[in-house]
Amino acid sequence: MQSKKIIILGATGQIGKELSLKFKDSKEHDIIFHSRTLVASSFFKNNDINFIAAEIDDDKVISKISEADLIFDLAAPDHGSLQEIKDFYKKRFDLIFFHMKKKSKFIFASSMNVFGIDDKRKILKNYFFSSSIYSSNKRYAEKYIKELGKKNSIEIYILRLAEVHGNFQRASTEIIKLIKDKFLFEIANTPAWITFVSLIKQSIINILNDKEIPGTYTLTCDDVYWDDLLNIFGKKINLKPKFIIKQRPKKINFLLNYIFQIILTKKDFLRGNFNINKDFEDMIKLNFRIKKIKKSIENFKGTKIYSKKNRYIGILPGKRMLSLSYDIKKILD
Repeated sequence: MQSKKIIILGATGQIGKELSLKFKDSKEHDIIFHSRTLVASSFFKNNDINFIAAEIDDDKVISKISEADLIFDLAAPDHGSLQEIKDFYKKRFDLIFFHMKKKSKFIFASSMNVFGIDDKRKILKNYFFSSSIYSSNKRYAEKYIKELGKKNSIEIYILRLAEVHGNFQRASTEIIKLIKDKFLFEIANTPAWITFVSLIKQSIINILNDKEIPGTYTLTCDDVYWDDLLNIFGKKINLKPKFIIKQRPKKINFLLNYIFQIILTKKDFLRGNFNINKDFEDMIKLNFRIKKIKKSIENFKGTKIYSKKNRYIGILPGKRMLSLSYDIKKILD
């Protein structure tokens, strides 16, 4: 039986490179990785990985696109205005879909950022307005390829990737460095918003083998918590990570703390214009001193705290791919 053909477009980023290594020894798939230039494809050449180096509109690349049973597109512009990036996606997708064969499959690598979350929008939900040019253009790309899919009889799969981890992923190397530097991690008491390159590979294979229907999927690991991930990385480097699980305050406590912070920052204005109960004023002064002492003690101890893994609340929205399975202890092997 002839192997099905796969082409990975925009493959020279960190995800594409690690994917190429994971597919390298596969005998079941006829897979090729695309690079725009020979210089950018040096990684593939050095690792004896099947690749093609040319602009996407080159006849050699068009030929591979027209033969492919599945295309996975990882391309994501890292600069440009809102309109410039939309124009990039439109021109790119028009070209790709025009040359794809009917009933073939197209997977678009989208992002959890498409939901509109950012450091100020901490609740994990689908926001009506985008939070950045990046998320706006991912939304545009998702919508446009759905239209092209219907028009050209192409099966569309959108993978909204959570924070991607793997042996060569920036997010993973950052955590390992922080563990080595003895940082104390503040982590959320919710599933981590993460996925792995090995799961992206498995998603591609399962889609190719018709184990998932066309649609939009959130690729995340709902049964993996941040402490699980930290312990896995710690084991890899023989260091025990330090972390505390930061409980979110109840809404009433959150509101009271917010009011207290306002009072604290405006204390001179309030004292200058209103008669404030002496006991209440003494309580504010005491709390202010306690906070300063705690901060001083913390600085004196030299505790380095990393709190970015505690910046969101809840669980990522969206449909999951039910065909995926993994062993968390082996997922980074």
